[in-house]
Amino acid sequence: MTTISEELLFAAVERRLTSNFGHLPAEQVSGAVLRARERFEHSPIRDFVSILVERHARAELSMSRQPSQ
Repeated sequence: MTTISEELLFAAVERRLTSNFGHLPAEQVSGAVLRARERFEHSPIRDFVSILVERHARAELSMSRQPSQ
C-alpha cells in the first residue's frame, strides 16, 4: 500500500528518469518504473523504496539500446 507522499516520490523518480533518458520513449520509462515498483510492492519497510525503485529502473533503462541515427 502506498501513501500520497510515496506516490509523489515515484512521480519525481519518473520525471528524473524521463529527463535523463530523453532518447527513450516516456512509455518505456514509465514501464521500467512500474516494474521496479511491483518488485517492492510488499516490502514492509517503505523508507527507501523510492530510492530502490529508481536504481532498478535506471539499471533497466541503461541496458536499453539507443535508437539508431
